[in-house]
Amino acid sequence: MNFAMPVEWIGEVKPGRKPVAKGIGLTEWEKRAIALETTKDWQGLLEWCRNWTKSEPENAMAWFGLGEAYYQLKHYNEAIEAYRQAVKANPKDADSWNLLGYTYDKLKRYNEAIEAYRQCVTINPEDAISWYSLGHTYSLTGNTTAALSAIRELRRLDPEKADELFNLIVPR
Repeated sequence: MNFAMPVEWIGEVKPGRKPVAKGIGLTEWEKRAIALETTKDWQGLLEWCRNWTKSEPENAMAWFGLGEAYYQLKHYNEAIEAYRQAVKANPKDADSWNLLGYTYDKLKRYNEAIEAYRQCVTINPEDAISWYSLGHTYSLTGNTTAALSAIRELRRLDPEKADELFNLIVPR
């Protein structure tokens, strides 16, 4: 389909707006990223999301996909940078904060992981996985009091996981 617009509207086009690379629309970027993730083609996802972030540097989903690809390829420092860009683009994205925390955990950067998990549970206090991760990471730093506080929050969401974490951090 082709569209025409009156010449009078030309001045109303937002200046500085970059066209999407090679005519790829947002839906196509997303569909392809999902397909690559589904097939676990991490190298393909890496290349796709590198291009996507170049085309749309403010798109949180593009950065999230890039972080996922780097993480799966065990390039944790690069994954952290991608997830940081994702939360910069969308500070309310609890999933990006959670995976940022998980990646910090992988590198034993526990204080940064705790801060990421805290952001996540502030955004989504009903996220049992993040409460679990927060409690576990607190326990790794030796902060049992904070770990038990996270377990209390987890107990109202998922009592079984709360018991599992409690038994993990409190020796009998």
